[in-house]
Amino acid sequence: MRVLGLMSGTSADGIDAVLVEFKGDPCKPNWKILNSVSFEYPFSTRQQILQVGQGLKMNSKDWLKLSEEITELNAQAAIACDSESTAKLIGCHGQTVCHRSPTNSHRGATLQILQGQLLANILNRTVIYDFRSKDIALGGHGAPLVPLVDESLIGRIYGWRGILNLGGIANLTIIPPKSGFDKKSFCLGWDCGPANSLIDLAIEESSNSLLRFDENGKMASMGSPKM
Repeated sequence: MRVLGLMSGTSADGIDAVLVEFKGDPCKPNWKILNSVSFEYPFSTRQQILQVGQGLKMNSKDWLKLSEEITELNAQAAIACDSESTAKLIGCHGQTVCHRSPTNSHRGATLQILQGQLLANILNRTVIYDFRSKDIALGGHGAPLVPLVDESLIGRIYGWRGILNLGGIANLTIIPPKSGFDKKSFCLGWDCGPANSLIDLAIEESSNSLLRFDENGKMASMGSPKM
């Protein structure tokens, strides 16, 4: 089965689209990346997303317009990645603008902007979206989502395995070994600090907005790490 994934993180730099073919056991599938596209947000869209995340107040008309624009941009990214519409279904995360993990004093909450039904209509495909809400409603943190995917697609080895994802927010996956006493342990994952959401802003500030990110880590490699 071919599946198209669409994802935009908290750094709001754009949409990553990946067309993947899965075969075999759904719990441990064989998979192959057929195509991938990085679809950059227009500057004005990215600025509005970042400002909303920092508390910018907008009226209902502006919220509607932004959600339509993000949905249409996801559709464009999907078409660019899968021009022949070979994917059987599409998974689309939408654009996170607010996420609050649960604490002892209040429940968790999350908000991703996307008009899922509109996206399904534009692409004439089944679209799965709003991934976090049920986990939040059941008392979970709703993020990160990637640990179960890491365990399924990357798998276990003869020892513990750690995977660090430097997205807008950094998250860590800990995968148990496939043998020994610890093989009955559960895969774990948690957010562990900011990453590109702050790095990108620092690059924009230090380059007077000439650069939006540190391509290939060129600026970072000029520094000296401190212990």
